[in-house]
Amino acid sequence: MHVLMFGVGENPQTFVRNQIRFLQESGAKVSIWEGNSPPRLVEKAIATVETRYGWTPDLLGKRRALLRAADVYHFQWPHNLSRYVRVIRPFNKPAVLSLRGRAINIVPYIPGYESFARALRQTLPMCSGYHCVSKAILREGALFGLVPERARVIYTALDLSFFTLAENPPAPEPLQIVMIGALSWYKGYEYAVCALERLVKEHGLNARLVIIGEGEDRDRIRYTAADLGVTDRVILTGKLPPDGVRRLLHESHILLHTALSEGIANAVVEGMACGLPVVTARSGGMDEAVSDGVEGFVTPSRDVRAMAEALARLAGDPALCRQFGLAGRERALKQFAPDRQAAEFIDLYRFAIQNHARKA
Repeated sequence: MHVLMFGVGENPQTFVRNQIRFLQESGAKVSIWEGNSPPRLVEKAIATVETRYGWTPDLLGKRRALLRAADVYHFQWPHNLSRYVRVIRPFNKPAVLSLRGRAINIVPYIPGYESFARALRQTLPMCSGYHCVSKAILREGALFGLVPERARVIYTALDLSFFTLAENPPAPEPLQIVMIGALSWYKGYEYAVCALERLVKEHGLNARLVIIGEGEDRDRIRYTAADLGVTDRVILTGKLPPDGVRRLLHESHILLHTALSEGIANAVVEGMACGLPVVTARSGGMDEAVSDGVEGFVTPSRDVRAMAEALARLAGDPALCRQFGLAGRERALKQFAPDRQAAEFIDLYRFAIQNHARKA
């Protein structure tokens, strides 16, 4: 099986790197379409290329050979498919598209992105197969032209040999609540800060909130913390390397997730793999990863009171924390294992090839 991937980028996100690695370990050949060179140059297959793009006739030939050699094209993001659809069409190969979260359940609904929504409706029906990170994302995709019969839900795998249980429990105080993710409005960090305020002022707990990540909402989070009088209890670490993320997970008591919309948050699964109980808002596919009362608590979205009460209940019951944490680790091992993900991708590629052949 030879897979040509588009949209990997020069510094791919961890889950994309893992996907490629797990596929290669399963025996698949993975090639990567590199760079952001203008696709029109490939479309025209011209012999002379403007040097400012860094293209040469030899490079064009190699790229055409790669397009011919691959069994299936895998597009990591919808905008990659929209951009290269005219490039791949002459080669008549099956295309698989990944649908994860923001690109399908947020961006199409933002004013000013109507052209993106139109592009989704034009390109999604062309695909021979779809990789959806959750059932919720599959349902969202169907609103924009995804054909459900061609879709497969493949949960994002983790390196479970890296995200492990902590050797020693964290110090009992202060209660450390950890969050991981881009600092963007749709992650709902303001609700987390409000829940922290209730936890401290109404429940009388010595607690702090550690947020790992970077993004445009950093100042909004800082302002909210200052406005509510909990500045000294909200710690923004910025982006951390994987070992730094793991260290803070091991030092924390609870993982909190307050996103307003989500596929399935990889950060939550990382916390589960490290044995942390989870408090998550019910958004997108989160209840496909966390069952209320099993691996943690699932609260209504934006319900600050419910979030604070769930956190307080866990803070007062270490045995329940351990129970939820071990259940989360077990679920991560079963549902988010690398060998399972690789096998499901190979099955999806085979299905896409067969489906494409039937259409041809």
